[in-house]
Amino acid sequence: MDTLRARLETFWGEREATRLEQHARGDARFDLREVYRRFEDLSAGERLDETAGWLEQETLASRQDGPRRLLALSRSIVLDASSAERAFAAAEAGIDPERRRDLLDQAFVHWGEACARLGFGTAGDYFVSRFPAARLGVWRSSAEAVLERTAGSYRDALHEHAARADLNVATLSFSELQSLSRWSALDARFESAGAVAALGFFAAGLGIVPDRLSALAFRDAEGPGIACFAPRVPEAIVVSMGSVAGAARYRAGLAAGGIGISTAFTSPELPVERRIAPDPGLRQGWGFLFADNLAEEAWLQEFVGQRAADFAREVACWELIALRHAAASLVFELDLAALPCGSEPGAAIEAFVDGIRESLGVSIDPRLAIPVHALELPSLHWLRGRAFASQLRDFLRHEFGRSFWRERRCGDLLKELWQTGTTYSAEQLTDELGFGPLVLDPQFDPG
Repeated sequence: MDTLRARLETFWGEREATRLEQHARGDARFDLREVYRRFEDLSAGERLDETAGWLEQETLASRQDGPRRLLALSRSIVLDASSAERAFAAAEAGIDPERRRDLLDQAFVHWGEACARLGFGTAGDYFVSRFPAARLGVWRSSAEAVLERTAGSYRDALHEHAARADLNVATLSFSELQSLSRWSALDARFESAGAVAALGFFAAGLGIVPDRLSALAFRDAEGPGIACFAPRVPEAIVVSMGSVAGAARYRAGLAAGGIGISTAFTSPELPVERRIAPDPGLRQGWGFLFADNLAEEAWLQEFVGQRAADFAREVACWELIALRHAAASLVFELDLAALPCGSEPGAAIEAFVDGIRESLGVSIDPRLAIPVHALELPSLHWLRGRAFASQLRDFLRHEFGRSFWRERRCGDLLKELWQTGTTYSAEQLTDELGFGPLVLDPQFDPG
């Protein structure tokens, strides 16, 4: 078992280092094919059988945890490797949408076939095996309720912000809609160099001193975004600062920095299966917790000399775009996840296009619609992270006051949670803190 742990840690390090290098030089898509080839033993049937055997040999539930987590890690590698070749080829197809769609469909089918070989009937079955507390039916109902409730406020916000950007709502494309969340009337007041300083201000208020963050580095990159990579947890974490400007740079920098800080406090004493491959929803939730300071009046006054009320409408528009996109996508992804593993997406493409058009009021190319990893329910992870951050923020306000982010006692609690690494899922942490269950409130409306 120790040999497998060492191999998994080496794999994770090379995977993250490769992603960091490619982001730094501005690659359009991560190419991890060579990494998976060098570590193909981790996805071999013999390795999976061996790990499953360790789990069966343990009669005590307390001793089953390690093998269970190692088996989950190995399964995730099998699935990622199964579609890596075609997914990257699809990205390279460039302006040939028909060829790209065909390759994406192939990647989709290969992922499903690999899932079937792991013994799962549907992608939904696989998801529940990893996150048993995330009730898919409840999340679907919440997503549908959010779409219904936010329809009016979204329509109003869309017209207002499209007009500011000189965009015609009647002919708005999906790419133009996404650009609204990268544009702000206050951009000139958000100096590029201040994004890291803003993160430092938030951390200092919580009593997180620089000495404890020596493992966290910030590097400029040619990539189109800002992202956090962790080649060695917790010894080496890098926030790669790509070509994002203005208020969006602060937002992305705070989110990626929040993920980096939470990772940097992972206890080095934990076994590898409790340090790497975090719950995607919880990881995003830590990022949301930090990025949501954009709406805190004291923070804005400190860094941009602008009251939060003057900025709140733009923040609400960004949140509505992302929220409705995730909610609409989740309904579609859950339909896909209910199909037998290995099925082709088929008519689901048209259903997704219609859902996005109705929910967001934009056009989208059906040949490019379905993301490669839709079967992994990425929109559910986003919504879980959004819900976790919102519920946690309410909890921290109740415990430490409205300006909780200036309270060192709050920082002590967060550090205690971060030290557990990847031990808990978002649902498990909400239960530990006593504000569960984790679910997106249908009344939630950032507008």
